[in-house]
Amino acid sequence: MLQIKNLNYEIGGNTILKDVSLFLGRGEKVGIVGVNGAGKSTLLKSIVGQIEKDSGEINIVGTFSYLSQEIHNEIWFRHKDQTLTIGEYLILDQGLDIEEWEINKFLNNLHMRDKDCESILSELSGGQKIKVELVRILLKKPDILILDEPTNFLDISSAQWLMKYLIDYPNAVLVVSHDLRLMNRGLSKIWFLNELNHNVEVYKGNYNKFLKLKAQQDESLVRAITNIERNAKRLKKSAEQLAGRKTYKEAKRASRRFEKVKELKKEVRNKERMLAKSKRMKIKLPTPQRCSRRVLLVEGISKRYGENLV
Repeated sequence: MLQIKNLNYEIGGNTILKDVSLFLGRGEKVGIVGVNGAGKSTLLKSIVGQIEKDSGEINIVGTFSYLSQEIHNEIWFRHKDQTLTIGEYLILDQGLDIEEWEINKFLNNLHMRDKDCESILSELSGGQKIKVELVRILLKKPDILILDEPTNFLDISSAQWLMKYLIDYPNAVLVVSHDLRLMNRGLSKIWFLNELNHNVEVYKGNYNKFLKLKAQQDESLVRAITNIERNAKRLKKSAEQLAGRKTYKEAKRASRRFEKVKELKKEVRNKERMLAKSKRMKIKLPTPQRCSRRVLLVEGISKRYGENLV
C-alpha cells in the first residue's frame, strides 16, 4: 500500500528526516508518535506530496485521503460557495458517491444532531465545518486514511467515536494523535520518530506495548550510563597513576586512557540526552464526568457605556 525508501528532508539547513524507510501493508493501523518538532506532520506531508522531499522514494498503491492538522486554515478555500447545503457540497461539489442518509449518520455520530444534508454551510460554526471535512474524508472510503491530529477539534464523545471507527475501518490507517490510547487495541504498529537521529523506529504491537518497550529501553539506558561512568572513573584513576611516572611509554599509555575517558564521557552525555528526551514530562488528565446540559445560565444582564446600551 505504502512504501518509503531512504526519505530525506531538510529545512533551513536543519535535518528533519534522514534515510527513512517504512512500509504500510494492506489493512494495517499505524500510530505515529514523537516529541513536538520531531517531524510527524512533515512525514505525512511528504507522503501525500504537500512538500517536496530532498531525496528518496515514496510509492502509494491505491487511493488515500488526508486530513491536515491545519484543516481550519483550508476551509475558506474548500467552502467557496457558502450557499451550498452540506449534502450539495459533499455529493455535487466533491463528487462523493454516497447517499444522504450516510451523511446524516456521520453528522449524528460527530454530535451534529441538529444538522443534516439540508443545512447551509454558511450557517455552520468553524468547528462544525471541520467536522464536515472529516465526514468528507471518511466517506471517500480510501485504501489509506492519513490523519494528522484528527481529534484536535472534537469533543470527547466525538473523539471516542472516531477512534472506534478507525479501529473497525477495513483499510489501512496512518494517524498522528495525542489520543492513540483511544484506538490502542486496533493498532498493529507504532512509528516512533527519533529526533536524535531523525529516523523512524518501528515497533510491532499497540500503543501500550510501545510504551512498555520504551520504558524498558529507558531502564537499559540508565544501567548503561551507570556502567560507563564507573568505567570512566576507573580509567581516569589508572591514567592519573600512569601520568605520575616518568617513562615515555607509561606517559603514552596514560594519554591513551585519558582520551578513552573523554570518549566515555561523551557517550554518557549522548545517552543522558536520549534519556532526558524520552522522559520529558507527560501530563495525563482523567476524562471528566459529563456535566449537566445547562453549563451556564445568564438572565437579565444589562450594560451601558455612557448613554449607549450594549
